[in-house]
Amino acid sequence: VLHGGPARADDCPQCTAKAVCAPHAESDTAAVEAFKAAWKDKDSEKRVAALDALAAANGDHANARSKAAAAAMAVALKDPAPEVRNLAARLLGKTQDTAVALKALGAEADAALKRFAKADLKKERGTPDYQRDLKALRAVYDGLGATKSREAAPYFARGLELLNAEVIEAAAANCGH
Repeated sequence: VLHGGPARADDCPQCTAKAVCAPHAESDTAAVEAFKAAWKDKDSEKRVAALDALAAANGDHANARSKAAAAAMAVALKDPAPEVRNLAARLLGKTQDTAVALKALGAEADAALKRFAKADLKKERGTPDYQRDLKALRAVYDGLGATKSREAAPYFARGLELLNAEVIEAAAANCGH
């Protein structure tokens, strides 16, 4: 278990939207360290479990989310396993610091949109690589939508402007969160 100890931060009178109290800061640090240790495992299922545990630990701090936890989770966006990257995108937007999540997910969205802008749809649409990349973009849009931030709007707008019905659908499905 990554998180044990003090009561939830949103129940703590010392925690604010800008900072958590010392006991909660210590539990955040412990959660990030446990995540980093588990992250080195070659088994993708263990990395998925590490993501879930970090998300759960940071969920205890809904009123003051840890930037360190968000930055640690953002590293998972580059994982070699697609299922890990996609889960990281969704959890990053849903459970982590909004500013860190927007920066990391926005960069992923922009990179994916560049790839789709260059795609030869007649040749690529049905290929496994195209489908994998589309699934990843959907996960990134899920994460951006989960932030419930207006600052995510430009990433959705760029997707809606692309002449690719599947990308437009992925953007439209999440821009109203």
